Amino acid sequence: MGSKKKDFGGCRDIISDLPDAVICHILSFLPTKEAASTTVLAKRWKPLLRCVPSLEFDDSLCFHPPMTYEERSTNARSFMRFVDGVALQGNAKINRFHFKGEDIIDQMWVLEMIPNVLKRGVSDLDLDISSIWDSFDSMFYHLPPKIFVSETLVRLKLKFVQGVNISVEDSNGLTGTFNKLLSGCHALEELLLYNLMWDKSLEPGPFFVNVSIPTLKRLTFRRFEEFDEAEDFNKSVSLSIFENPNLVYIEYIDSIADRYQQGMHHIYSDRCEDEDGCLCRHPTGFGGEVVARTCLSSSPVKVLKILNFGEICDDHEDVEVDDEDEEFVYCLREQIEHVEHFIEKMPNLEQVILHYYTSNDEDVMMKVFKKLEKLPRVASANCKIQLISDNLSSNASD
Repeated sequence: MGSKKKDFGGCRDIISDLPDAVICHILSFLPTKEAASTTVLAKRWKPLLRCVPSLEFDDSLCFHPPMTYEERSTNARSFMRFVDGVALQGNAKINRFHFKGEDIIDQMWVLEMIPNVLKRGVSDLDLDISSIWDSFDSMFYHLPPKIFVSETLVRLKLKFVQGVNISVEDSNGLTGTFNKLLSGCHALEELLLYNLMWDKSLEPGPFFVNVSIPTLKRLTFRRFEEFDEAEDFNKSVSLSIFENPNLVYIEYIDSIADRYQQGMHHIYSDRCEDEDGCLCRHPTGFGGEVVARTCLSSSPVKVLKILNFGEICDDHEDVEVDDEDEEFVYCLREQIEHVEHFIEKMPNLEQVILHYYTSNDEDVMMKVFKKLEKLPRVASANCKIQLISDNLSSNASD
């Protein structure tokens, strides 16, 4: 017994006796900056950092306590060199790569780094760049097309504060629009796009984006809002989502699309006999007959989130309403009808979440909620409707 205790006592480095794969797995649970600090423990630990399957970089760890702008600039460059040293010098597979830049990280440097990360077979890529770098030549950068032809990506999240252009540049023979680029990710299950711009060289009018990924389960899309009024970027985006059989969640925000009544569209197909890109309503054909369409009725979506509900009201100059609250509720009639249409046609819908955007008081919100509460559940018999504002949350279910 005494000899066994002696073997495990003292300052013996037991962890270093573990296999490299086990040590790398342990390091993957730490922020990469902390994992890197373990290299001082022993020489054999230093090369192991390049084989860690999960890398997480957060520049906020480098800029505290508060410091001067010059000090932050120096630390930013040091931080970028550290990331390059860890992420770009190894060849081992990366399962998860998360990068968050909140200070003065060069956005162009991040975009140039993406292809190298993709070469290591990353399956979860999360880029959140909310910093503003002071040495760029152009305010907008092109997103590398290679990011949309990855054979290993399962989850993709892109968030940029300045805006990143989706362009039609040629890359290794892959040309065409964003539609073609998206179709190249055959394993993608979750796609999150924040603050993206459409290249100003594209044709005027709505830009049709066909998200057709058989494996896709969750989709979040937010257009860059800072240039809503700019002439060069005044394009709405028509998003087709109905060719994704496994899609169960969608979040879609496009203020330009709201303003010009564009939005979620489907492309032409024999199934719905539609060319106008509508929301699969039943139009009246020749002779007054109703033309049946089945796009929404075959949708697998279970959760639908609508943001800024109530931000834009419909014109109703021909209608006289005495009460101002009732007037506001009436002007939302078309938006309420859209919600009604969804729960009438989408059989798999389980929850509709409406983020209520208004400066009106609680009484007005309750009147809107009562309107929603009375909507008939036809296809979605058990669908729950939730109305959320800064001050109140209401739920309605059958």
